[in-house]
Amino acid sequence: MKNDKKEPVATTPQHKKVVERSNSYPAFSIEYAFELTKKIYLQFGSSTHNTRETIAKVLKMSPNYLIIPLSTATQYGLLEMKSKIGYNPTALFVQYYKPESDEEKRNAQIECLKSPKLYDALLNAYKGNKLPSAQALATGLFRRYNIAENASLKAAEIFIENLKNLSLLDEENNLLDLEQIVPTIEDIKPPPIAEPVAPNNFSNNGGSFPMADNNKMSSDLSMGIKLIDGRKATLIYPENITDNDWDKIIRVINAMKEI
Repeated sequence: MKNDKKEPVATTPQHKKVVERSNSYPAFSIEYAFELTKKIYLQFGSSTHNTRETIAKVLKMSPNYLIIPLSTATQYGLLEMKSKIGYNPTALFVQYYKPESDEEKRNAQIECLKSPKLYDALLNAYKGNKLPSAQALATGLFRRYNIAENASLKAAEIFIENLKNLSLLDEENNLLDLEQIVPTIEDIKPPPIAEPVAPNNFSNNGGSFPMADNNKMSSDLSMGIKLIDGRKATLIYPENITDNDWDKIIRVINAMKEI
């Protein structure tokens, strides 16, 4: 007897949606993650873990929005995450937040930078070499580090932002040694200014001041900056200042703000 029963045929959906998966990467800068962790620390301390929902309620933020910022702070090592228990500021955060010295704070910042697996790989790959543009780095992240294409540019920009904030790129855009010290207030010395001529140094030709030695005259320029409360700050800079010089000044001022 002929068997007309047909075997089932496996079918494949014709329009199955492909989900682009990506390796993890910090979506915010170290500074942003630090400020978020500080808010959590000031509200809850560091002795207990708290859920994302609890944190969101206290900080008056959306629990869904906090998913990525909390993940980023965890990647940097500023938060510890325990499944179904919550988040808690780490000892590394305390070292960053309340350092006993500038060196300890610097070490904490470097440790944050090295904590994400992606960053550890990139720091080793580019150590002592020129960092590519954000667009070129994004291409490398997509092709070699399995970062989703639609997220690769943002990941590259955040990495570069962190390096600039920590003054780890030189004027040629080369990645510096991670142990290089960020300039502090003690390192900042104003350029020399020509000494004023004393009033009693009049000459005999009509009581005029003597001619100053051209070799002692300063070519530095100054800029007066009026502060909010009426006080005035003065920025002294060389006449031939370059864009790279201004970038360095900005990095130094940002470092002073954190001290």
